[in-house]
Amino acid sequence: MKEINDKGYTVEYTIKIEDNGICLRVHCNGRAFDIEYGPQDLYNPANKTNPRALEQEYLDALHHIFGDDDDEPGQGMDVDDATDLSDPQDQLSSPDSSAMSECGYEESPVVAFTMAPFLSHGTLETFASKSSTPCLNTLHDVLHPPLFTFSLRVVEGTLVPVNQSPEKMEYVKPYDADVWKARHWRDYPRVKSRDIAMARNVSLLPNTNLVMFNNRICWFKPVIGGIDDAPYRREIDMLFRLRRKFKNLDKPLRFPQLEATVIGERREDMINGLILSAVYPNRGTIADQVEGRRGPSPSPSLCERWYREVEAMVHILHSEGFIWGDVSPNNMIIDEDENVWIADFGGGYTCGWIEPEDMETMKGDLEGLKVLKEYLLDVGPLEDAS
Repeated sequence: MKEINDKGYTVEYTIKIEDNGICLRVHCNGRAFDIEYGPQDLYNPANKTNPRALEQEYLDALHHIFGDDDDEPGQGMDVDDATDLSDPQDQLSSPDSSAMSECGYEESPVVAFTMAPFLSHGTLETFASKSSTPCLNTLHDVLHPPLFTFSLRVVEGTLVPVNQSPEKMEYVKPYDADVWKARHWRDYPRVKSRDIAMARNVSLLPNTNLVMFNNRICWFKPVIGGIDDAPYRREIDMLFRLRRKFKNLDKPLRFPQLEATVIGERREDMINGLILSAVYPNRGTIADQVEGRRGPSPSPSLCERWYREVEAMVHILHSEGFIWGDVSPNNMIIDEDENVWIADFGGGYTCGWIEPEDMETMKGDLEGLKVLKEYLLDVGPLEDAS
């Protein structure tokens, strides 16, 4: 889940393009900004002693995210092992990957470098002031915000944002995923984003999409750019099988239910995202709690209870032949009663929690449990969970 930072914007993705260029999509107050530039834009003749200082600072920041292969195509930093970019020369990083810390959003140097001129020159306030935030009444409004296009240039020795938007306002086209290969995608209602109202009296930021479905508050999980379609098909089929298997079983397995799919605008077997039952209100994720983002850190006894709950749910899944696939504290939601719900059945893995070769296996789930025990109970290296 992408998170807003204290500067008022969210970064949806960071894509490395050819010739060490970069493209970011940023959201702020109901608008989207596509920012694209490269080293060639950072030459500063006003700096007589080192006119390439900004260029070097940028390349150092780029290296921090994408490593040594500055001119080679690759998967970037995405951890879902499902990157399928339209341009094979592109690399992608997002706050859902290692541009995040393992427990929450941590702004990368290249994002900080890019956004500094937008903040110092008041560009976000000019183009996306809070006082003129668009009405976000439906999910369609959230998925299609106004889109501005910017680059960065050195002007009289200062790095400044340059508006390159066309005269006619453009709007974001949401990502979609092909789910026709999923066995059970037709077993759920298929709805249009225009027909889904946003939940009232809640944050309407792009990454906290609480919507109304069947007169209940639900959560919209959007299709993310840079991820192929397999995780969405897996999640649809997994949630169908889980609901069918555990509907009448008296076992303490708590997970959001799939309520509907939001169909894309091109074809009905393409989706813009999933509507899931919301754990609402909630206390955030285990990562939020442990890192103190939702108040004081939890007590050792509560951490132990959470670990035991997750451990029990993983073993229940395994006993019935299911694999969670992405054991991570960011996928463990705490409800009002301080019980744990497990989420995200799209597969993949989180760096530092599961070895890549063990992704989507029972062994990988147990590796994640082992790290979770160390994380929650602070007991140091452990023997394998079993």
